[in-house]
Amino acid sequence: MVRSKTVKPFVFGVLAIALSAACNPGHASVVGGFDAARGGQDSFSSSFGFLIPIIQSAFPGTTFSETSTLNPTFLSNVDVLFLGSVKSGAGGSQMAVNPLSGAEQTAMVNFVLGGGSALLFVDNSDFAAGNNSFISPFGVTVSGAITGGPIATVTNPPAHPTTNGPFGIVSIFQTGVPGASLSLGPNAVSLATLSVGGGIALAVIDLGVLGPGSGGVVVVVDTNVLESPHINNPAIQNRELVLNALAFGNLDMDTDTDNDGVADSLDNCPTVFNPGQEQTGNNEGGPFGDACVDPSVRLPDDLNIGANPIIGAKTKFGSGVTIGDNFMAGTKVMVSKDVTLGDNVTLGDKTKIEKNAILGSDCTLGEDVKIKSDVVIGDRCQIGDNTIVEEGAMLGDDVTLGNNVTIGAGVNVGNNVTVGDGITVSSDLPDGTTLP
Repeated sequence: MVRSKTVKPFVFGVLAIALSAACNPGHASVVGGFDAARGGQDSFSSSFGFLIPIIQSAFPGTTFSETSTLNPTFLSNVDVLFLGSVKSGAGGSQMAVNPLSGAEQTAMVNFVLGGGSALLFVDNSDFAAGNNSFISPFGVTVSGAITGGPIATVTNPPAHPTTNGPFGIVSIFQTGVPGASLSLGPNAVSLATLSVGGGIALAVIDLGVLGPGSGGVVVVVDTNVLESPHINNPAIQNRELVLNALAFGNLDMDTDTDNDGVADSLDNCPTVFNPGQEQTGNNEGGPFGDACVDPSVRLPDDLNIGANPIIGAKTKFGSGVTIGDNFMAGTKVMVSKDVTLGDNVTLGDKTKIEKNAILGSDCTLGEDVKIKSDVVIGDRCQIGDNTIVEEGAMLGDDVTLGNNVTIGAGVNVGNNVTVGDGITVSSDLPDGTTLP
């Protein structure tokens, strides 16, 4: 029997979020879920609580309601339904929640057929009864387990609003011990796969597929996607995935955080007053378009940067830097002179890119990463926290480096290479290498 994972403060069981596709703008949405009697600590009044302000910030006015039994009366008074199939107890114990009864399954399916949408976070085979009581009514099943916290990679981010929605592009997201094998059934399509085993990590059933006017279904294969450290990590897109999925289900998005008359979903910088969608911070009138730049950041006149950058506090740039579209930088990032970064590059807090380095497109770097001078890295790289790539190293496409990795000076790393946590690489690695 495979145990699920080391229990952390905000680990859920299978989470089913049914999202009303019939929500009206200006209507304060109600989110419903299991109470403590049915869901244990996995209820809004316990470990689900950290998500409440995140959801309310994205969808203002949202309130939360709980029940021990799903029934049509309860569902008629909520817009969004959270259902957790793992019941967490005191001391970190975990067990499968009592599976949905036939009557509860019927109520949930009718809710979706009537225009609701469902976001379903399933887990590994330790929780099979609960998992499949939520997803089998939609023709989907999950089995097995993959350990080691594999990254999930989105196959084609722009292809679906769940991975290319109002809260940003989702290229990767972190899992813990996911289910190994997700069977799609006749109606679902895959959007992402696991880096270990290649199983499906994210699947959707689109609006209208199950019947005229029906909602959509989003299935994610691990509840650890919702852990607080993952949701709050800017180097991965777990938060964006959850919020885009809620928006996909048409949860109300009538917020205007900065009160500038532009809804957050359409605002190039939703936290800074800029009614004309001009540049923000200290960079008005600069050489590029829409930007969300912390006021502490000053951008060099010769910075060549693409559309839609988001740049955190105390980030610094050298001269001669070129950056593509959709750049994201955390706080205290350093990009030195003559660096080139492709499209869709994300840099975590305190990461440093030294002079003349080149990173391709669709690269995500964690916190406190150090890329030394004259390094060249290809497309779709994933680099973990506290990793160092020494001077003159060359990395191919689709390279994944874990946390605390060191790539030696002048080392050549081929395409499709994976290096696990804590490893020092001092000699060349051919294509397709996996360490350890």
